[in-house]
Amino acid sequence: MNLKLLLPTYRARAQFVVATIRHLGASGPGGGLPRVLDVGCGEADLHAAVRAYTSALAGCDVNEGDIASAAAAFPEAQDDYRVADAARLPWENDSFDVVLCLEAIEHVGDVGAVLTEAARVLRPGGALVLTCPNANFPITYDPLHWLAGRLLLPVGAYAFGHTWLPAEAEVRGALRDAGFAGIEVTGLTGWAAAGAEAYWAGLAQR
Repeated sequence: MNLKLLLPTYRARAQFVVATIRHLGASGPGGGLPRVLDVGCGEADLHAAVRAYTSALAGCDVNEGDIASAAAAFPEAQDDYRVADAARLPWENDSFDVVLCLEAIEHVGDVGAVLTEAARVLRPGGALVLTCPNANFPITYDPLHWLAGRLLLPVGAYAFGHTWLPAEAEVRGALRDAGFAGIEVTGLTGWAAAGAEAYWAGLAQR
């Protein structure tokens, strides 16, 4: 078990994703379970929870070690886990009913290319489920970055491995440019939940 899933922000995200996939449970071909691709899946932390609500579940990541761990966790589906760049997905057009992109777009250089690829592999009428940090995060999420960020210093938890911090307007614009419509936005956690984990969760994981 990934201990991060016990923390408030990670747990809220996991619950949101599982509930969303369950809600989309009859969105596949002929009204069946959906075919799902997880772009930037890491070690596939959530796949055990969502697999029951999918007819097929695939994942990709640029990190070879993460994909090896994901494939080892699900040996019966190891061929569905691939090392791949999110901007160049190795799947055909219209291959999936749902694409997950969870805490990934803040790590990429060409967000437009990633979202365009997600749209390409989705069937017409398919759904993209995307989560990301908010550029307007409260100070409790990352006090160091909240303060230093105003001086343009790349420090703090939100600076680690991120190429940018998405603002809602930017994400909406990028989604529209990639051809997505019917965009719905919701916040997953508030200031108190994030304040409960701040920096020590990352340190504990390492």
